[in-house]
Formats: sequence, C-alpha cells, structure tokens
Amino acid sequence: MHLAERELDPNLSIDLEYAGSGGEHVVFRVKQKEGREGEYRPLVVKANTYYLRRGLIRHAVNDWRIAPFATADDARIRKLAESMKDEDEDRVLMEDEIEQEQEFFEMVKKYFPLESILRARTVIRDVPITPAIAREIMDVAKLTKLSPKETVKVPTIVRYQKEIPTEAEIESDPVARSFGFRYAERYNIPLGDYYRLNQMCAGRAEFDRDLFINFLHKGFADILREARTDERLREVISELVGRIIKFTNETNEMMDLAGKGNLRVYKNAEGEWKYLLVDVWAGMDWADANQLARSKINRDTRLGGYASSNLLNATNYARLMNGLAIMFGVRERLELFPTSSIIDQKFSGSLLYLLRKQNDWPDKEVSLRSSAPEEGGTLKLKD
Repeated sequence: MHLAERELDPNLSIDLEYAGSGGEHVVFRVKQKEGREGEYRPLVVKANTYYLRRGLIRHAVNDWRIAPFATADDARIRKLAESMKDEDEDRVLMEDEIEQEQEFFEMVKKYFPLESILRARTVIRDVPITPAIAREIMDVAKLTKLSPKETVKVPTIVRYQKEIPTEAEIESDPVARSFGFRYAERYNIPLGDYYRLNQMCAGRAEFDRDLFINFLHKGFADILREARTDERLREVISELVGRIIKFTNETNEMMDLAGKGNLRVYKNAEGEWKYLLVDVWAGMDWADANQLARSKINRDTRLGGYASSNLLNATNYARLMNGLAIMFGVRERLELFPTSSIIDQKFSGSLLYLLRKQNDWPDKEVSLRSSAPEEGGTLKLKD
C-alpha cells in the first residue's frame, strides 16, 4: 500500500509505504529516491495512533452532523465524539507530549551509551490515512463504522526514526530478542501464584525462575536461558538492569518495557552482545504510581483510567526489574509497594482484582502451578 504524498513534511520529498500498525503507532517505510541504491531509505516514519484515532473520530462526526444517529451504538459514539477536544486543543496536547518526550530522552542520554539509543526526531504532521489503514486503527477501539471512505489527512505526532540495524530486527533474525514483560494480571493466574510472584520479586520469598519467566516476552525468556551459559551475555544484561534501575530511581521515569521490541538485546555483525533502546518512552510517572501503591488499596478502591494504567505498568515494571536484579546479582532495587503490603496476601488479591477489572480483560490461560492448592482457582471478578 503506497502513499505518494509529499505533504507529511514540506521539507522532505518522500514516498511512504505502509509497513504495519499495532499498539501505539502506524509505521511507514520510506521508499528510496530514484537512482539511489536499495528499495528503502534507512528511515522509518511512525505516526501516533492515539491522535490519529481522535482525528478520525472528529472527521466522522463532522460528516455525520447532517445525518441522524439511529441506534444506541450511534449515541455512544456521538457521546464519545462530543468529549473529544478540537484540533487546536489536540495540537497543544501533542506539543506538550513532544516536549516531555524530548526531556525524557535528554535524561536517557545521561544514563545510557549514545550508541544504544536509536536516533529519532519527533514533530507534528498531517498524515494521509487511507480507508484500509483507518479501519485497522478504528477496529481496535470498536469504532470501525467511523472509518472514512476516502483518504483523509489527520494531524498527529510523527517520529522520523533511524532504521533498526538488521541484526536487531526481531522478525528477520532469531538472535535478536525483545527485553520486556507480559502483564501477569492479563492471564488467568491463580491468586497463590500471583501472591508468590509479588513476594519473590521483592525478595520476600524463594525465587522461582520458572514462574518469573512465564510473564516475560517469549524471546526474552529464551535469551535468559542462553545467558546461563554465556558469560558475556550475562554481563551485558546485568549492566542494562543496573542502568535501568538507577535511571528510574533517580529520575522517577519508567521505560516502556511492555511493548514488543521497545528494548532489544542482540548480537551485532561482529558477534558482540549489544542492547538497543528503540521506543522506550512510556509517558508514565513512577512517583505517581509509587504514591498510589502506598495508599490503602482494596477491592473497593476507585481508579481512573490513567491511575490504573500507571499502577499496572509500574507493578509489572518493578517485578521485572527486581526479578532480573535477583537473577543477575544486581544490588539495586525498585521499591514500589511497602513491605506490609507485599507480605499481605489479601493485598495481592485486591490488586489483582482491581487491575483485571479495570482493564476488562477476559481470562487467558497460562501454564502455571499454584503454590497454594486451596487458593489455586481462578480469581472471580463478579461479586
């Protein structure tokens, strides 16, 4: 799918080819200029799907103003649309977000080698979105009926990013691995295992490597197994873990380690183990999450959308980093929940209940054994 549009950046003459969408971005490859070697330029363009979706909703509502809302679902969409900010207000939000992201990466540069940070430039641009791409963006939010019938231009945050080295491409090279976690709360995890997972990553229970690895990206689980016999790989992961923990403790910033491929550990062309920070800005506040984690959480606690997302990411982030610190002998830790909460099984039950309920996650099976048979069943969300 080609977009021969020249208006994404008035200073660049570029021919975009749609590469895929998912998570937070729509990704485009940049076609090579005529007469130059290679099919693509060493550059990708990532368009933020959050603001694209908001723009598509606004565009649809403008078209629908002369049409009746015939169904209850139409009324739901209209209510959603009416809550949208106008384009000028969204541009202000985007400018603030870009400024925060730039400040984040300025801090990252102080804690990580420059060679480990993928170069990028972030701007606001009007992005041409075809009906097919729009359907992919809107399907995720169950708003397919709002997809346009022709290509429209939507303002969003656009990142021009240097192409990932071939050796670090997850899809093309099995040596490249994604460093990160899967949300434990998303799975049908027995409460006994969830309680033990929280305890052992806080150093309050014997560390169960198999239980811990269940909730990592599959590729990363593989690389941890490889690290058992590769001393240099162990050194690289140990260094990386120490840097991330120090970064968060000193800046109150989290990294996005939930997304596949945001941080990669791989072997370069010379056979040396390296890591690459591809897309690690989370936009989440560790200090806010820490404050919430130290409040009195129970099954009746009311969490807003941002607070829930912040706490969910912080919980899994802290478990990941502390678990890895234990595995690789790193002394530093991330402290999120107070000890009194970690050793309280009722607290773990409330936390699991709230995070699953807030995100409306259906049960997903995962192969686990329960440490407490009498508590090993599914945590029921319905009272």
